[in-house]
Amino acid sequence: PEGGFCCWLTLPGRDAFRDLHRAALTRGLIVAPGEVFLVEPDDGAHFRLCFGNQTEETIREAVRELADLIRERMNGRTPHRLAVPDRAPLV
Repeated sequence: PEGGFCCWLTLPGRDAFRDLHRAALTRGLIVAPGEVFLVEPDDGAHFRLCFGNQTEETIREAVRELADLIRERMNGRTPHRLAVPDRAPLV
C-alpha cells in the first residue's frame, strides 16, 4: 500500500466483527481495532493490519487465518467466550 507498513481493513456490519481483534489473538495474530484511530466513531468494523517486520510467508499465513475468522463471523459462527490474554502489545 502507499504510505507505510499498514493496511486499513473495513468490513460490513460492526456487530459480527466486534471481537475480531480478540479472536485474532487466540490464533497468534495481533490486529488493532480501527476505532482507536478514528476521530469520530462510525458504523463500520475497521482494523489496522501492520506488517512491517514480517516475512512474506508470515503475512500470507496471517491473512489466511484472518480470512478464516472473517468467514466464520460472516456465516454466524462466533465463539461465546474467547480465552485471550488481558493485554497484548499494539503493533
